[in-house]
Amino acid sequence: MDKLISIIIPCYNVEKYIDRCFDSLLNQTIGFDKLEILFVDDCSIDGTWDKLTAIEAAYPESVMIIHCDENGRQGSARNIGLQYASAPYIGFVDSDDWIESDMYEKLYAKMTAYQCDIVMCQNWRDTAKPDQTLAPKLTGDPDRLLKIDTVEKRKIFIACGSIDYGPCNKLFSKDFLMQNDIFFPEKLAYEDHFFATLFYFYATRVYILEERLYHYYVNPASTVLSPNATHHFDILTVHKMLWAECENRGFLTEYRKEVEYQFLTLCYLTAMKMISLRLQKAPYNFFLELKEETLKRIPDYHANPYIKDYVTEMNQILLQLLDLPISEQDLNAVCDTIRSM
Repeated sequence: MDKLISIIIPCYNVEKYIDRCFDSLLNQTIGFDKLEILFVDDCSIDGTWDKLTAIEAAYPESVMIIHCDENGRQGSARNIGLQYASAPYIGFVDSDDWIESDMYEKLYAKMTAYQCDIVMCQNWRDTAKPDQTLAPKLTGDPDRLLKIDTVEKRKIFIACGSIDYGPCNKLFSKDFLMQNDIFFPEKLAYEDHFFATLFYFYATRVYILEERLYHYYVNPASTVLSPNATHHFDILTVHKMLWAECENRGFLTEYRKEVEYQFLTLCYLTAMKMISLRLQKAPYNFFLELKEETLKRIPDYHANPYIKDYVTEMNQILLQLLDLPISEQDLNAVCDTIRSM
């Protein structure tokens, strides 16, 4: 049977979680035989590869495992998965997460009914603890089809971050990704910012399903939550690459204010919160570089039309640090304030 959806799952030292993830794929109501499961092992050093080998042996018609020669982080693993994917639609699942049994049936139904580039659902932040209380499965908002067919609509689509910046709660048309050369940066954290920003500039039909179908596991050992890890500094590297990519693709001509706003929010403001909440000691030299790179690209950030309407009061205060001579002591005080909120 021809596969309908290729699901790409990067794996690194996830022997504790991979069975839970795979079971949620095995039980998909769309039919497991219609799925192509691509596990990409990013040089795990635990028992992950052995588990994947056993899964492939049990389900050879639907599962392919790929072993990377070197660790390239999730971006590399996902790009490799895209090279092997044979189905017309693409899904991404992180190996410590899991999904509702009807997720891909529902995303596929909307994708084909409305001829979309992207369909997304909502997710839970799930601790996997029996005493937690999850939000209702339905958000209460109406489902909607977005038709991004004018420049003005796209500007709002980009500035509002209408479909967030994660790849995993979505279904993509493979042709849409391939024809627009939408990819992940490799060997870097925060790779999803790069990938997602690109699809904001190309998508013309997007369906938003207001139902929580994806379980995002709040894993303290995950890339984003790891304390005092040097990969957190990748956020600036990724956004410098992204700015250059936007420039190369001509986005700065029509959408400069939107690109600027994304840099201010996804890079500068996210980095400020990251160094406050993930690092024990505020990295002053990194802050100075972050400030310099931001002002180099957006010296007149005050004039950005989206700041007033979309940026919270606290974030507007953080933006004002760009204008001030901040000492290391000042930075520590700012970080302490963010931690206490």
